[in-house]
Amino acid sequence: TLSLHDALRSKASVLTVGQLCKHCNKHYCLSHHIPEVHGCGEKAKANARMRISKEGILYAGSGLKENSVDPVKKAHLQRRLDKKLNELTSQRKSKKKKIGRA
Repeated sequence: TLSLHDALRSKASVLTVGQLCKHCNKHYCLSHHIPEVHGCGEKAKANARMRISKEGILYAGSGLKENSVDPVKKAHLQRRLDKKLNELTSQRKSKKKKIGRA
């Protein structure tokens, strides 16, 4: 577990790029934000088990439902993106090559 001394010694700023722990509601630097690192590992495990028993489903990865896009919609969006990129590419002006002085 992370002692108060270790937390104070950490040189990373929690104000700029800190993470809030949802188990203890404290801010931690990116090195110490993982619940198991700063002492909330048991709370995180209990929360995950409660969510699994409540929903009855175990999700891979972060434990959240996969929000995948419909394949037809994904293909349509990909075509629109490709079209837009082609338009922007054709609008770009080519850079003129500079001739160096000797």
